[in-house]
Amino acid sequence: MAMVDEEHLSVQNDFTVAFAEWQGVNAETILTLVKCMLHSTDSMKLKIKTDMENESHLMLLLNQVRDLQDYEVEHIVYLIGADRIS
Repeated sequence: MAMVDEEHLSVQNDFTVAFAEWQGVNAETILTLVKCMLHSTDSMKLKIKTDMENESHLMLLLNQVRDLQDYEVEHIVYLIGADRIS
């Protein structure tokens, strides 16, 4: 993900969605999902909001974003919680 040009590519969005659908949201995948979301654009349609309403998942997420910049946390929250029309 560090090599993705976020301004000109969207492969990271497709990868993140496919990864979430294939692996799901759990203790083993939350770190990877956070890393992917940091490089994804606001247009990504990630459908994990219900999964993140699980208290244990939310606690794992909070541990992963604890040291991030505020704007990075806001971006992740947006991608998880935004109810966007496709």
